[in-house]
Amino acid sequence: MRTLHVDRYFKLLSLVEEAIGNNQFETAVRYSREGIQLVPDVIAETIEEYGSFNIVASPVVERGAMLLALAGDRSGLETLRNNLACIPPENPLWVVTNEWLKATDLIENVLARVTKKPGIHQLDLRDEFASNVHEKFREVCYWLARTGKINRKRSGRSYALWPTASDGRIRQ
Repeated sequence: MRTLHVDRYFKLLSLVEEAIGNNQFETAVRYSREGIQLVPDVIAETIEEYGSFNIVASPVVERGAMLLALAGDRSGLETLRNNLACIPPENPLWVVTNEWLKATDLIENVLARVTKKPGIHQLDLRDEFASNVHEKFREVCYWLARTGKINRKRSGRSYALWPTASDGRIRQ
């Protein structure tokens, strides 16, 4: 028996994906924040209906964590962690949330270094970071470009990274 919370949760998932597809990232962040507020109710209702919460993937949580990190919203990520408090910490939803919380530092560092070294190649910048973040680094650069926070242009076997102005123009 689906409830209003669960129905709204899935509607928000659809709206988040639609906003991302339309490059409306501020809208996607807003919908993600709303979806994250529903997490405790969705968990409780799932437990009530099925006896447990053994869901290990949730696009609202996964996309929401990513979008909040890209928006620099640490308090939103902490809210998400608090909203997951009623499920075991080994659940993959915890893992993805904690990964994006840690990635907020990486995001800030990438933005600062791209601003300091406009046109730096992504591979060269990657080498400035510890090897344990290289995989997340690629994902961060991709999403920073998708969200318009940096400009990423193919350059040889890498990408040249440029800061963008608030209006989306490349700053050189």
